[in-house]
Amino acid sequence: MMRTLLSILKFIVNHPFNSEHKLRSIIAFFKWQIATRLMGAKFLVDWVDDAKFIAMKGETGLTGNLYCGFMEYEDMSFLLHFSKKNRHFF
Repeated sequence: MMRTLLSILKFIVNHPFNSEHKLRSIIAFFKWQIATRLMGAKFLVDWVDDAKFIAMKGETGLTGNLYCGFMEYEDMSFLLHFSKKNRHFF
């Protein structure tokens, strides 16, 4: 378990979007972990620009966006830059 935690924290700290706010991203990780364990609910999360998503405990791929902005930095940045305004992507 400790190895997994250290691996997650290393990913968060080394993510390109967190280069200037490493501590804030680690705090976001622990806040999320505590909140989902105490409340066990779904959360509406503000994301990029006006986008939002609903997340809950156990959604690893999705909750990574809480800590890093874009979990898959290169792929998601590509889509952001090449998508047109007022279009939806699912």
